[in-house]
Amino acid sequence: MPAIPERVALTLKRRSLILEIVLAPLTMAALFLFAYGKFLHGDKSIATFQDNTYFYLPLFTHISRSFAHGDYPYWINTLMGGLPLFDNPNFSLIYPFYFFHSGLYTNPATAILQLHYVAFLHLFIAYVNCYVLLRILRVAVLPALLGASIFVFSPNMFGYAVWIAIIAAYSWFPLVIAGVVLILENRRPRIGILLGSLSLSLLILATPAQALIHAVYFMAVLFGFSAIQRWKANQQKTLLVATRNLLLMGALTLLFSAPVLVPVLVDMKNMIRFAGVDAPALGYGRLSYHATLNGQLDLRNLAGTLLPYAVPSLIGNCFVGIGAVFLALFASFRARSHWIVPPFMLVTLYALLSSTGSHLGLSLINYCLPLLNKFREPDRHLFVFVFGISVLAAFGFGYLVEVLSSSYRKLLDLKHLAVVVTTFGLLIFSVRSGLPYIGLASKTAFLLGSGFALLPLVLLPFIKGRGRQAVAAVVVFLIIFAGFLYPKNVLTLPDGDYFSAQNLASHRVLEELARLEDVSHYRIMFADEERREQKWAMNATYYDLRTFYLYCNIVPYQQFEEMYLSQIKASPYSLLLGAKYYLCSRCERPPLDGYVLNREINGYKLYVNDQALPRYSVVTKILGAYESSEEFLARVNAGYDFRNEAYVPQSELPELQAWLGKPESRAAYQIKEEYSSLNRVRLRVDTDAPAILLLNEYFHPAWQASVNGKRVAPVKLNLNQIGVLIEKGSNVVEFEYRPLLYIWFLRIQQVAMVILFVSGLVLAFRYFQRARHIPGA
Repeated sequence: MPAIPERVALTLKRRSLILEIVLAPLTMAALFLFAYGKFLHGDKSIATFQDNTYFYLPLFTHISRSFAHGDYPYWINTLMGGLPLFDNPNFSLIYPFYFFHSGLYTNPATAILQLHYVAFLHLFIAYVNCYVLLRILRVAVLPALLGASIFVFSPNMFGYAVWIAIIAAYSWFPLVIAGVVLILENRRPRIGILLGSLSLSLLILATPAQALIHAVYFMAVLFGFSAIQRWKANQQKTLLVATRNLLLMGALTLLFSAPVLVPVLVDMKNMIRFAGVDAPALGYGRLSYHATLNGQLDLRNLAGTLLPYAVPSLIGNCFVGIGAVFLALFASFRARSHWIVPPFMLVTLYALLSSTGSHLGLSLINYCLPLLNKFREPDRHLFVFVFGISVLAAFGFGYLVEVLSSSYRKLLDLKHLAVVVTTFGLLIFSVRSGLPYIGLASKTAFLLGSGFALLPLVLLPFIKGRGRQAVAAVVVFLIIFAGFLYPKNVLTLPDGDYFSAQNLASHRVLEELARLEDVSHYRIMFADEERREQKWAMNATYYDLRTFYLYCNIVPYQQFEEMYLSQIKASPYSLLLGAKYYLCSRCERPPLDGYVLNREINGYKLYVNDQALPRYSVVTKILGAYESSEEFLARVNAGYDFRNEAYVPQSELPELQAWLGKPESRAAYQIKEEYSSLNRVRLRVDTDAPAILLLNEYFHPAWQASVNGKRVAPVKLNLNQIGVLIEKGSNVVEFEYRPLLYIWFLRIQQVAMVILFVSGLVLAFRYFQRARHIPGA
C-alpha cells in the first residue's frame, strides 16, 4: 500500500522537526552558558566602556524614565540646548529589545548590569538566527550548530557586544540573509518576505548604520549571483518573481522601519560626523580618504585569522581558528551543488582583504562605492568575514562528513590534498608572522588540538547508524572548544569608567547641584582642567541638569556650532542662553564678569550670575535684525538688555516690530508655569501690552505652540530661541515638542504591524488546514 510509507515518512519528519525544535535551543543554550556563563554573574559588566558610561547609559536612562512618566522621549532637553533623539542614527527609540518600556535603566549603577545582560541576549539572538539561516540553507543539524557556534563565539562578535547598538543590529543579520535566500530560491517566498522584512526592520530599528550597509551589499551580491544563474537556465520568469518579492520585502521593511529610517535620512543633510583628527563629514558628504583607514590591518595581521594572536583592532577581530578555515576551504566543493556557496566565498574573501585598507588597495574601491565610504574603520568588514567563514565552515563540515562516510581514502584525491596543502601553507605563514601569541593554551597545544579535533572523522567509514552522528558530534564540540582558547575578558564594575574616582566625584557634585531651587530654569557651564565637559554633561542628564555639551558623534551641525562650540568659553551669549551657573575646578574666577562665587562642592567652585536669561521671559522690544550668526554674536558681545529686548532674522523684522509697536515704557508682565513635562509646557502670561513670550530652548521645527487654544507659528528670536506673539491681557500659552514626520510614520508602522499580524494568522490557519488533509496528519 503506497499510502503507508508516505504516512510513516511524514510522521517521522514531523517527529524529527519537533525534536529539533526542543533539543537544538537547549543544546545551544548549554553551549552559550559554557562559553559565556562566567560573565553572566557577579560584578562583571561588558557595559563599562566609556561609550556606554557616557553615551548609551545616560540616554537609555533618560528614555526609560520618560516612558515611565508617560512622556515620549522625542528629544533630551539637557544636552546641547536640547538634542533631538527621534532622528539619531546611533540607536532608535522603538527597537523593542532595548526594553525601554520595561522599567530598566532607572539609575546608572543598575543600568550598567542591565545593559550587560541585554548585550548578551543579543549574542544569543545572533546564535539562534545563524542556526536558522544554516537550516534554511539545508545544512544538517550538526554542521548548522557548528557554523552558528563559530560565528557567535568568535572574538569579533564578543567584541561587538561592548557596543549595544552594534551587536543589536548585527544579531539580526543572519535572519535577513535567510529571508532573502527563501525569496531568491522561490521556496516559501511568503515566509521569506515576512522573515526578511521583519528581521531587516529590526536591524534598522536597532541602528540604521553599518549593519544596514553590509546587509544591502550582501543582498545585492546574492541577487546578482542568483540572477546570473536564473538567466543562464532560461528561468527569466522565476527571476522576475524573485525580483518582485524582493521589492515587496523592501517595501514592507520601509513601512516597518520608516519612523527611524526616514527621519535619519532626511535630517542627515544637517548633521556633522566627526572623524578624530581628520576633517569631519558634513551632511551627505563622505569622509576624507585618510579618515577611512583608521585601524587598518597590516598584511601580517591576517595571521590572526588562524591563531590567537594579539592583533591591533578597533572594531573587529579576524580570529576564527584553524578548523573553521580548513572546513571553509572544503566548502568550495559544494559550489556546483549549492548556488549560495560562490557568493559567500567571494564576499567573505573580499571582506577579509578589505580589513587591510590601503595595503591591498581595496580601500580605494570601497571609497568609490556609495555607503561603503561611510566606514571609518576597515576592520568593521571583519564581521562579514567571520559570518561568511562560519557559514562556509558548516557547508565544509557537511561535505567532509559525507566524503569520509564512504571511505577515508577519498581524502587522498588531488582536490582534497590541495585543501590540506593550502591549509598547511596558511599555517606556516601564521606561525612565522612574529605576532605575539595570547592563546589560553600554548601555541603547540593549540596547533595539535586543532588538528586532533578533526581526526575522529576518519572513523566514520567503520561506523554505522547513530555512531556516525556521535563521532560527528564529538568533532563539532572539539572544534567549538578550540575556539574557546582565544582569551575573552569582561571588566568588573570597579574597573570600569563609571566607578572611576573622577566620575563618582562628578556624580556627587551634580547631585548637590540638582538641589538648587531654580536650577531647572537655567543652564550650567563646566570648566574642567582635563576638558571633561562632555562627560560632565552626560552625567548631568541623570539629574535633569541642562547644559551645552554632549558626548556623541553625528549631531546637528548648526546646533553644535551655536550651542556647543560657542560655550567652550563663557561669553555674553552664554548668559543669553541661560548659563546662570558656572562650575569649575582649580579656577580663581570665570572668564566672564558678573559671576560671583556661591559655594564650593567637593573641591569644585560654583559661580552664579543672576543676569542669565531664565527659561521663560517676555520680549517687549525688537532692536533690529541680523543676516548671519556672526553678525548676531557680534551684537550680543557688544551688549544689550536681552532680558527685555531681542534681535530677529531679517525676514521676521517687519511683522514683529509692527506687533510690538513703539512702547513708551517696558511692559509689566507676570509668568506662571501651570504645567511642565518633557514635551509640553503650559504658561499663563499676564502683560499690559502686546509682547513676545520667549522660551529659552533651541529652536527646532518640532516645536509647536498655541495661544488661548489657537494654533500659532513660533518665531525665531536671538538666533535660536523660540518666541510666540501674545496680546495684551491674560494669555494661556502652550508649547509642545511634536515631530510630525516621525509621528505620522509611527502610526503607519503600527497599522502595518496590525496587517502583518493578521496576515500571519491567516497563513498559519491555512497551513494547519492543509496539514489536516495530509495523509497521516
